[in-house]
Amino acid sequence: MLKKHTTSVLVLAIGTLLAVALSGCGGGGGGSMGTMPDPTPEEPDTSNLADVIGRAAGARPVAGSVTQSSNVDANGVTLDRIEVAAQYDETNVLCFSIQNGTHWSIGFDEGDRRPIPGLPSPWKGAVMEKRVSGGLVSVVAYSDISQSDTDYLAGGAWLFVPDDVTNSAAYVAGTFADGTDPFRQEDIQPLQGSATYRGRTMGTYSLKSFDSTGIASFEIDAFNGVISLMADFGDGGGLGTISGSVTDVEVDDEVLEATLNLGTAAIGSSGSGFFEGEATGDAEGLTLAGRWGGQFFGNGQADGMPGAVAGTFGGHSTDNTANFVGAFGAHKQ
Repeated sequence: MLKKHTTSVLVLAIGTLLAVALSGCGGGGGGSMGTMPDPTPEEPDTSNLADVIGRAAGARPVAGSVTQSSNVDANGVTLDRIEVAAQYDETNVLCFSIQNGTHWSIGFDEGDRRPIPGLPSPWKGAVMEKRVSGGLVSVVAYSDISQSDTDYLAGGAWLFVPDDVTNSAAYVAGTFADGTDPFRQEDIQPLQGSATYRGRTMGTYSLKSFDSTGIASFEIDAFNGVISLMADFGDGGGLGTISGSVTDVEVDDEVLEATLNLGTAAIGSSGSGFFEGEATGDAEGLTLAGRWGGQFFGNGQADGMPGAVAGTFGGHSTDNTANFVGAFGAHKQ
């Protein structure tokens, strides 16, 4: 069952990261530990980074490890398919395996990485980077897995920066959320009544501003917030609906004037109750629109209800002035 946490940190690696000394879980793709390769001859354009965050915010998420990214089909449905797993190695270092279909993968024993400090117990995480065809992929992954845990949450976010940093269409950003105990689909239909869920959100945002001369710049940072959800499972004659909101958004312990309303979404007939719907809201006085989605986790509760919900969400304003994309985990109250 997913574990409740009070603070979340999800930092999306952006641009060229500093060289780090590494230990455990193997080294980079070539097997050597230590120095990170310089991914590109120059820094990525922040307007391109803001653009892919905005595109991911408006994408329709997909089931599995719930995935929402800037890579979409003609109907706006996310094409990326993230699979994530976590485990401890023989030296008690937390390792992740991340795979995005046939696009790229980072195995347990590869990928230059560094731990993320400051996560509250039981959460641990790592920033991972790997050179792949055409560029560099940076992934942030987190999990609440314990040493003997086969029932845990794992999720995160990623960014692909192309070798040609001027190729705006080649950038990809996305986020994902998953658990190892998906709620049994056959148990959703008989559910009756409602359940509330509350938890934390984490993700990446961009905010466009102008200096006194009218030159635009983009602030790109991590955010966290609070999510509240209400699932209405009905009278047992249908699968029901779910809706909610993201509030109390903070960046570096400073509160942003931002709220995202997660519109009513029909609980699906496959994928452990997967659902997806529209999101609306505002940030710093700007109107936001986007998508959200998720699925249920946590079997074996005394009342038969799902113990938790996890998924992804996003909201963006016109002209990429403000963009949010993130993941969430919430537990039944």
